[in-house]
Amino acid sequence: MSDQTVDSEMQQPLRNQEGKAAPKGRNLVKKRLARMKRRVQVHSIEINYQATTHHGTYVVEKGILTVRSNLGSRSTQLGTSGTVNPVGLAKQILRELAVHES
Repeated sequence: MSDQTVDSEMQQPLRNQEGKAAPKGRNLVKKRLARMKRRVQVHSIEINYQATTHHGTYVVEKGILTVRSNLGSRSTQLGTSGTVNPVGLAKQILRELAVHES
């Protein structure tokens, strides 16, 4: 077999049993769908402010931290470095909501 034949065989796209070429990004699409199907985890938090306990929840989705409570809601974008503690930041935002409400 010559080098030219080997090269041309290696450049042929992979084909399924029906003889059709498989999409190049099929694995990428599967990974993206798997991420979309994941449920967002909702976490509970509480803070004490002026002798009152305030409860809330937070979620992190696509790099956005969202805090919700009966005081309101607020979202902020997390840094890309990954060094931010989402629990601490969520409590800080909940405290700011409590301060703003009083």
